[in-house]
Amino acid sequence: LAELQSKLAVRKSETLLAANALSQRRESSVIGFGKEVESLLRQLGMPKARFTANLMKAEEVGLYGQDQLGFLIDANGDDNLQPIEEVASGGESARLMLALKAVSNQDNTQLTMIFDEIDTGVSGEVAKRIGSLMQRLASSNQVLAVTHSPGVAAKGKNHLKIYKQEVDGRMVSQFAELSEMDRIDELAGMFSGDSITEASRESAKGLLSEDS
Repeated sequence: LAELQSKLAVRKSETLLAANALSQRRESSVIGFGKEVESLLRQLGMPKARFTANLMKAEEVGLYGQDQLGFLIDANGDDNLQPIEEVASGGESARLMLALKAVSNQDNTQLTMIFDEIDTGVSGEVAKRIGSLMQRLASSNQVLAVTHSPGVAAKGKNHLKIYKQEVDGRMVSQFAELSEMDRIDELAGMFSGDSITEASRESAKGLLSEDS
């Protein structure tokens, strides 16, 4: 028992040293991380957003060290930073998640990320920025985006149309892969609604050509 207790003491000491070293690395990077996320949020239609990553000591050393990380946000520039899980709206949370992924996954690859209507309620220019950021993530990861925004959809490499169809008396969701011409028509429909015009087709071609 004495031998085991001695080994345990040595392991605890080694673990604490490693945890302290990890904490120091986190402390040196957490401020820069927060500023990068805040900068992206302002580009994504939250011009007054303030964001900070708050590093705190945990009660015990765990699998990931002795730190707890909390994300605080103030979307309105009121200097009232609050935990994101308490104050961020659905749209704000989606854009915050996109910004966090963009900053934290710069060295990670081969992940699958799914964004569901992340562009809801933003302007066309901001939607294009959101699409560009997702496109950047897609260079080394798989990104799936559900969107009604032509500015976001045009950034995609492949397009699937989701629609409902009655089959044997039941409504069933269907997926169809779009050809190049289909992509143009679907984007044009996002501009002009049910009646696709030559002007809306030209707008769709213009968006697609930006990334060709």
